[in-house]
Amino acid sequence: MRRSLALVLLLAAAAGCVRVTTAPRSRPAGPAAYVVPGVPVLTFGLERCGAGSLAAVLAAHGETPTIEELDAVLPKAANGGVPTVDLLLEARRR
Repeated sequence: MRRSLALVLLLAAAAGCVRVTTAPRSRPAGPAAYVVPGVPVLTFGLERCGAGSLAAVLAAHGETPTIEELDAVLPKAANGGVPTVDLLLEARRR
């Protein structure tokens, strides 16, 4: 029974029906890493990575929206993420 289940899962994965994703492993900065002047260090969770990233980019260009403000106006996809095009549109709007 276990062998049959494993075979079904393997075939489903090979067909693209099952997708398994994991968060990337965090690694320390390498020797080539450097700090970009003028870009603030912001802390945000995975659930707000779109709003947080956009807030950092906008802050580097003199805008000061909060992550919460951006999170409220950015549309969410079915999986809870923010489509890249919507980040671009909000950046252009500002």
